[in-house]
Amino acid sequence: MSKLIKVIIWLTAMYVIPLIAVPDRILTPHIMILILAGAVLLLTQPEIKRGKDDSSSVRDKGTVLLIVVAGVMSQIAPVIEWGYGRNGEGNSFLTVPVIIGLVMLIGGLTIRIWSIRILGRFFTPTVQMADDHRLVTSGPFSLVRHPSYFGAFVSIIGAGVFLNAPIGTVMAALAMSFAYWKRISAEEQALVDRFGGEYRQYQQTTKTIIPFVW
Repeated sequence: MSKLIKVIIWLTAMYVIPLIAVPDRILTPHIMILILAGAVLLLTQPEIKRGKDDSSSVRDKGTVLLIVVAGVMSQIAPVIEWGYGRNGEGNSFLTVPVIIGLVMLIGGLTIRIWSIRILGRFFTPTVQMADDHRLVTSGPFSLVRHPSYFGAFVSIIGAGVFLNAPIGTVMAALAMSFAYWKRISAEEQALVDRFGGEYRQYQQTTKTIIPFVW
């Protein structure tokens, strides 16, 4: 199955099926923008493939599945709240939540794509270490150690804000915070094992995921 077909299936599951009982809201500008943003996020994400051995799955500790599930639910929850609540009745694009959410969507995707381009082939969906793996500290990695997660988090939360769905946004924030906390814990351990003191020094000079905060 091609990557494009998989992306279409994921987008349908997150943005179309949840609104199947209110089909008139599927083709609204809000949902079309989220579908476009989701397509960009998914198409720039490397496919999850089983490695030649199980070492990556051991290091990953199942966090890739956790992130996938949390990510899907983080989109479905605000879409349902928007689609079946009063907020789905023709939101104006001039409201503060919509504007803030749109900025978060675009800004988060930009940071995510920038981070992926900086990492190049070292960016993988599971926690893996190549034989020639090197520590990248340039670009967004000079501010935080996991900027790609920060970008994805901002864009995912931005979707809920964009739909003016407060309950769904809180649910998304909690789900993604837990998923990324588990993932970062596993990834940091793998990086310390690989780079030792070099990575520990990097930890002392940069924040984990939120610039200037944590």
